[in-house]
Amino acid sequence: MKKLLLFSLLVFLPVLANADDSGKCGNNLTYTFVEATHTLTISGNGDMTNYNSEDMYVDNIPWYSYKENIWTVIIENGVTSIGNNAFYECSNLTDISISNSVTTIGEAAFAFCIGLTNINIPNSVKSISRIAFSCCTSLTDIIIPNSVTTIGIAAFLYCSNLRSVKIPNSIVSIGARAFANCI
Repeated sequence: MKKLLLFSLLVFLPVLANADDSGKCGNNLTYTFVEATHTLTISGNGDMTNYNSEDMYVDNIPWYSYKENIWTVIIENGVTSIGNNAFYECSNLTDISISNSVTTIGEAAFAFCIGLTNINIPNSVKSISRIAFSCCTSLTDIIIPNSVTTIGIAAFLYCSNLRSVKIPNSIVSIGARAFANCI
């Protein structure tokens, strides 16, 4: 029995040791992923990298290979933008905490996050870029803070379970199809 336990530990220990991940996601930003809690944390100061989506596969995102294992995203104070495609297709993402230092939510930042039911956009955000939350089919309620002046093209396209949206008077521009196909 002891040999079986020792063998199991030796076989699975490397897998457990490699379950967590960390690296850079901007000039002065880092990310840390903790498998045990399914949490991805972005920390540091400045803008997040804008990830390429020239092809339909955005596998240049550092955490893309384990995107299904991300349930919670924490964007700490000091981060000033959420990069384009940053959390694209994180289908099991249900909880997002965005600090008050973020001013921009990038293009397709949360597109196809089908598990996302609500989003608390902080008062620091000035713009929600095109297709930022498109195809977030479980999203039900959105409160857009007074700080936001621009909602991009198709920002909430195909958010098919959306029940309510609060849009403040501060909005100067709402892009075409921003709420299209929101039944």
